Amino acid sequence: VPTSCIMVDHPSHCYLVGYNFVPTHNTSFITQSLTLWDLADNPNLRFAIITYKMDTIGDTFISQIKNECEDNDLMKALFPDTFYENPQKEAVTWSLDALSMRRALNPREPSITTASLRAGLTSYHVHVRVWDDIVTEENVRSSDMIDDTTRRVQNFAGITSDFVVDRGTGTH
Repeated sequence: VPTSCIMVDHPSHCYLVGYNFVPTHNTSFITQSLTLWDLADNPNLRFAIITYKMDTIGDTFISQIKNECEDNDLMKALFPDTFYENPQKEAVTWSLDALSMRRALNPREPSITTASLRAGLTSYHVHVRVWDDIVTEENVRSSDMIDDTTRRVQNFAGITSDFVVDRGTGTH
């Protein structure tokens, strides 16, 4: 069944679905909000947000996290050990490719990085891999394309740490 992402114009981004009107949300909850929540709980975690290709969708994932870290004063006040007051000036890495949070352990890698399944990511150690929009109409048109996508996902198995949590979300 074809589907597409929607974003509700409300701060919660929630909407009601089904006969029982169950509140739900789009993938931003897993990719963005849960990532920030986990970092607030443990700032030493490292995340890779992986999408099929870095285009406006991939850029949006990290830009929304970046904006939240820059503009959410309540979050910064509640979790000063994680979130910088002025991340643009204080963070080691602060770009649309990677973000560094305040943390006791200071590994070389940023706290959050983005990666394209098409381009790959090497020599990076993460605790959480967030797979978002990996399967698209563009990469499942033939059995060869499906095999190629499967191989690319398997190649990301090398970006690990002592433990890895995989989170998958998306619309296809």
